[in-house]
Amino acid sequence: MIRRLSGGPIQQLTGTVEPVTDLAWSPDGRSIAYLTGTSLRIARLRGGDTLVVEHAAGLSQPRWSPDGERIAVISRARGWGQIVLLPAAGTALTQLPAAITPSGVDVITYDWHPSGDEVVWEAVRNEENGNLVQLTISRTSGDKSERVVAGADCWATGGRWMPNGDGLIAADDRGGFFHVVHISTTGVRREIDPVDADDVLASNAPDEIPVPSPDGSLVAFLRYEPGGCSIQVRQIADGVDPIGRRLDAFPGNWSALSWLPDSSALVATGQSEAEPEDIWLLPLRSAARRITDSAPLVLPAPPSAPIVVSITARDGLPLKGLLFLPRGASASARVPTMVNGHGGPTWQFLRSWDPLVRSIVEAGYAYL
Repeated sequence: MIRRLSGGPIQQLTGTVEPVTDLAWSPDGRSIAYLTGTSLRIARLRGGDTLVVEHAAGLSQPRWSPDGERIAVISRARGWGQIVLLPAAGTALTQLPAAITPSGVDVITYDWHPSGDEVVWEAVRNEENGNLVQLTISRTSGDKSERVVAGADCWATGGRWMPNGDGLIAADDRGGFFHVVHISTTGVRREIDPVDADDVLASNAPDEIPVPSPDGSLVAFLRYEPGGCSIQVRQIADGVDPIGRRLDAFPGNWSALSWLPDSSALVATGQSEAEPEDIWLLPLRSAARRITDSAPLVLPAPPSAPIVVSITARDGLPLKGLLFLPRGASASARVPTMVNGHGGPTWQFLRSWDPLVRSIVEAGYAYL
């Protein structure tokens, strides 16, 4: 489905039996590459849908080359997640071409250089030294030479090229906690967000990585907070922006950041216990605006915002949690409580649109 940011009707582009995933706009904005089942296909906004390739081993993360002539995709045809390059036009391929990344290494995510001559990719490369995740640059010409630009002594994730190709935006934990960093093509590193402790999100999920603006002046990234993720925007230039700004429309769980071409706004998905997951337009200098509306037509009153509580474990470690209270609950009016002891040590229960939690709270229970 597509919809103009200014509003209007929703247009359906695909009609596949299998779910559609991994959408990627073409550079000219006229086509969308997508995955369905084991196939990579292209849907055109003015009509038409063509098969590029399919493979039973599975494909992921299609990315157009800057000139729109090729599409890169991660394929597991040879047992590992490797990047292969496919022509965007012509008849469907009957077999996959040779990969441009080495065998024996699983690519987690990647990004085209603005020139189209290189890709930066993320993978576990140094298993002898604590399974370090590294960022490596490879040529797209078939040249097997490569160079590691980050992660030789730490975990480096989410490499995205600067729009002019002069360096990368990434996140690493060299200082003990993850920070957003600028890395030159020779590996010179500079922290962009010199904040304390574990404030900054670092994830190698493609929808959670730091994203530079098209004009190269700003970077948007996610920051963990108790029970959620906020959107932060900072100047990339050294020393220009020591504080930055917060851009999310409400406290909750945000992801899938992308910039408008003119760098005037972000597009992201957001949700909370009171808001279902929707796409939002987040301008830098005006009010946020909802693009989609996923809420059911009839809704009960939303639950109150959760209370952040802290429980001290037997070893003295403080454990934070979210406490959802039903109406009327107080220190003097106790209610039965359901406890969700979820997995760890780093997994979090984030504020989200959860019908189960809503039904428990509406039934008069507290939920921790």
